[in-house]
Amino acid sequence: MKKTIRNILVLAILVISTFTATVPSFAATKKTTYKDCEYTIHITNTKTVKVTGHFDTEMGTQLVTLLNKYRKANGLNTLKVKTSLYKAALIRAYEVSYKFDHYRPSGKSCFTASSAMYAENISSGYKTASKIMSGWKASAGHNANMLRSNVNYIGIAVFCRRITTSSGKYTYITYAVQCFGK
Repeated sequence: MKKTIRNILVLAILVISTFTATVPSFAATKKTTYKDCEYTIHITNTKTVKVTGHFDTEMGTQLVTLLNKYRKANGLNTLKVKTSLYKAALIRAYEVSYKFDHYRPSGKSCFTASSAMYAENISSGYKTASKIMSGWKASAGHNANMLRSNVNYIGIAVFCRRITTSSGKYTYITYAVQCFGK
């Protein structure tokens, strides 16, 4: 009996560790562990696809801080996180990991993710919050969205999509989304 329970526990630990990724956090001295999950994306009423990965909430928080610091340095108000925009950013982050576009995988406009959304920034491939911000600052359209004087709210999400390599191991591609609201 004890041997059976031990075998079940070992199997459970193996299954959990298979779907758990250790990803370096913003601070080089510590690591944050994230659990990968599957997310369903609706393509049509009858067709869906799934992506696997995790949300990096720590990096998302860092992006909010960096954005507000940037706005303040440019004489603008800081933005408050709005729940509806955050939820839209979460959805859009895993959607853009499948189809990197301001149109949703269903073909609808990104603005259908939330009626509160006024503008959207997306990014792919940057591994730190500061590099994501640098990329957005270097793009005229993204920078203009970050420096809009008529927005008051923000929702930011970072999704790390798990990609299996040819050797059978996996790596992650980071996608970030900013959803701005008035």
